[in-house]
Amino acid sequence: LLEKQKHKRNTKTNTNTKAYGNGNCKNKNKNNADSNNKSDNNIDIDIDVDVDEDEDVDMNLLLDLSQSYKNLASTYGKLGNLEKTINYMEICIKLEKRIYINTPDHFEMATSYKNIGGVYFMQKKYDEAIAYMQKSLEIQLKYCNSSGNEVSDSLNQSHLHPQIQIQDIDVAETYNNIALVYTALGKYNEAHEMLNKSLYIRYNKYENKHIDVGKTYYNIANIYNYHYQNDGNINGNGNGNGNGNGNGNLDLAKEYYERAYSIYNEFLGWNHPHTQEIYETLENLKARMTGMLMHQLSSPSPR
Repeated sequence: LLEKQKHKRNTKTNTNTKAYGNGNCKNKNKNNADSNNKSDNNIDIDIDVDVDEDEDVDMNLLLDLSQSYKNLASTYGKLGNLEKTINYMEICIKLEKRIYINTPDHFEMATSYKNIGGVYFMQKKYDEAIAYMQKSLEIQLKYCNSSGNEVSDSLNQSHLHPQIQIQDIDVAETYNNIALVYTALGKYNEAHEMLNKSLYIRYNKYENKHIDVGKTYYNIANIYNYHYQNDGNINGNGNGNGNGNGNGNLDLAKEYYERAYSIYNEFLGWNHPHTQEIYETLENLKARMTGMLMHQLSSPSPR
């Protein structure tokens, strides 16, 4: 890509590739022999994107570079090299900040923030994951005007705003992802709030006719389940003001597992591993609830 751009611009080929202004993209190897015998971990790639606002910029080159780094990040992600994935994503974000310097809330930035937040979540770096996901959410909400508390008008005007309709669904996904991070952190009330917002958008878009609705049901069921297991004082609505009886949480967990199972069974089939996972979780929960009931019935009544 860089060679192609250089030939187009009749730029002299050297170890430093001029991208624009004072910025450059460097590929620094000790020598050709080392680069042939060593892995790409020995290749130091850096990019300087600190460009003054009024500096002449080749936007086409920046867009090409940004897409190339996205592709590299995606490739390393598939290979399981999350550190390199994040490195290339961060370079891409720097480029996009310069590309969209006049529109810092461009929707492409929301996508990049969401993606890097997901990788940090995979690394169990939850603070970083939350920070980037929140950045993504802030931009998405500016585009679609949907908070999850009420259905955006765009959902009922898809013929006028088809792009915005898609972005409402993106907001639902981001709410769901943030909820997963909160769940990993044990912040179940915050997770429950995010999942309810995600469900509101998804249900009003799909009702019970989409696998994403089933995923949200499953995640909500897990929240109720974890509430009971980790804090018996949290009641069924997840507000933390319960009376110590967690059975309401298990009842709600069972209800949402059943909803999720019904959707997964319809759209993925009985033999799909995700359907099987939900079924086994549901059956284990039923067995646990039965055991608790039998224990209560066999316990002597207080005098």
